[in-house]
Amino acid sequence: MEVLQICRLARAIPVNLSLTVITNSLTIASELSNHKNIEIIMVGGNLFQKIMTNVGDLAVEQIKEYYPDICFYGEPMQFIQLWE
Repeated sequence: MEVLQICRLARAIPVNLSLTVITNSLTIASELSNHKNIEIIMVGGNLFQKIMTNVGDLAVEQIKEYYPDICFYGEPMQFIQLWE
């Protein structure tokens, strides 16, 4: 899933929905920041400025600590490989 598609998905989340979003994308975090019922967990790492996303070993190690019920991922970091 491309970053643009994930942004569209983030914009489609109803404002009154309660959930936790784990992201390495500053863009996604920004899109969701006006949702009062969404807890946003940012994954750290080195900022890849071209797409405003944290990447690298630190990001990978941090994301391994979570076990999401649903995972949407983009091309730059294919986190799905972590759960194989």
